[in-house]
Amino acid sequence: MRSVIILASLFCIVDSMKSTKPVIRSGSPFQNAKIFDYNVVAKGIQPSFLREAELKHGRLAMLSSIIIPTLEQYTDGLGINQFQNLPNDLQLGIIGLMFLSEFASMFRGWENPRDKLFRLKQDYQPGDFGFELWNKEDEETLIFMDKEINNGRLAMIGVFGMIVQELVTNKQLF
Repeated sequence: MRSVIILASLFCIVDSMKSTKPVIRSGSPFQNAKIFDYNVVAKGIQPSFLREAELKHGRLAMLSSIIIPTLEQYTDGLGINQFQNLPNDLQLGIIGLMFLSEFASMFRGWENPRDKLFRLKQDYQPGDFGFELWNKEDEETLIFMDKEINNGRLAMIGVFGMIVQELVTNKQLF
């Protein structure tokens, strides 16, 4: 339990440095392609809010695309059922850690909900961890950010396929 508290406190550290302006690129896998029109489908929603959600879900999907097959190699059951087989205390610790990390992210990047509900701060970089990982003005970093968003999109589709396959066939992936 002590390790969960220590890890949770690490997630709650808020970076005192403010970025100047968030970098939000299209992330399109094709040159000059407009795949998602924010003005029609998501009218009135901040593009940075959508990017934040897409980055978080993409990162979780990238982790899941590795974790599900790995669990199946070392256990007898389906990878999608392994979390519910954990002890209740461990499940609670994992969910608590996820809650604290999301709360720290909301505290760091969201506007006060009394003033503006579901709005990100103007200087918040979507997907920011709270500490400087790279130079946001570097062209190589911008390319890396595009690769991250595209790999996350692919991972979301891939993990969805893995989950559906296990639910339909009731067999392991490999």
